[in-house]
Amino acid sequence: MVVVVLTQILCFSESTETVSSIVVAPKPESKKTNWTEHKAPDGRTYYYNAVTKQSSWEKPDELKSPAEVCIVYYYLFAYLRLVLMRCFPN
Repeated sequence: MVVVVLTQILCFSESTETVSSIVVAPKPESKKTNWTEHKAPDGRTYYYNAVTKQSSWEKPDELKSPAEVCIVYYYLFAYLRLVLMRCFPN
């Protein structure tokens, strides 16, 4: 089975913004994790680590899909590119 991960990379030209590329990668093997997903009485999702007894409203990296992990790097890359473009205009 393959997972299609959408990554968006901003490629700036003078007045347009071009987005997107599609990466096809094999689905990683299931990892063992101590985190489990649960629902609070109010319906919100929370995560619990049975080993550390820690709970979190934010999804732990161990449970994130490749697409969820990639989006963080996408925004970081886009921000750095904007900063560099302002510091070093053509």
